[in-house]
Amino acid sequence: MGAFAAKLLNKDMSIARYACQFNSVQVEQAFLQTKFEQDKKIAQFLCFVIAIVTVLVTFFDKMIIQASFWPDISLIGRAITVFVCLLSALSLRYIKTDPLLRLGIAIFMVFLILNMQFMVITYERGYILHMFFDVIILITFYFSTLLSLKVSVALGVTYSVFAIFVIYFFKDITSHSFYMVLLAHLAANLAGMIMAAHTHLIRRELFVRNTQLAQLAHEMKIQALKDSLNCLTAALLIMLMKSTNGSLSSNKVS
Repeated sequence: MGAFAAKLLNKDMSIARYACQFNSVQVEQAFLQTKFEQDKKIAQFLCFVIAIVTVLVTFFDKMIIQASFWPDISLIGRAITVFVCLLSALSLRYIKTDPLLRLGIAIFMVFLILNMQFMVITYERGYILHMFFDVIILITFYFSTLLSLKVSVALGVTYSVFAIFVIYFFKDITSHSFYMVLLAHLAANLAGMIMAAHTHLIRRELFVRNTQLAQLAHEMKIQALKDSLNCLTAALLIMLMKSTNGSLSSNKVS
């Protein structure tokens, strides 16, 4: 039986549907540990993607950034983003514990929120197409399930509130455009929450099923071993009885 299955024998493996995590802290920790390496690879991949996209977007920044922010401030901001993304991706290789990984991801998301909205302030006051990047980031973050649903919702809503605040106070847009921004962020968060909750539940249900199968296989193995021992014991008893009967028969003949 696997190490996790052995540790979770006779443990409460029920799932809290709204929190989308196991009721038992021990089971939840065991589940997170099973996907620790996979989450590290996903986080590294997303860091590299953000760095590459940032580099590509930089070539078009001059078209949308205010003259007072170009090129020094804007290029410094982009350079910091790329540097932090690459440093984070490389640093993930040296993280060995799950709590430290979750903390690192949360800190990176806070940095991304602040950095993204700082760059938004530098754009032309009538430019709001950057909102599509916000939507993509939100949905990707939710769907990655790198953090718990509660933390993901907290960070996602914070991102949206901060982004809407920046657009409202630093952009010259019509009421209709602002209304569409609100709808876009609302839809992105709702869709992200639903997808994240569904993914969290499915992955935990699969973990429960695999753990129960491992435990069942272990029990069947033990039962088979007991049956083998019983058969061996019975065979030895039969041989002993035959030997005893043979000895008695020899004594009678003598």
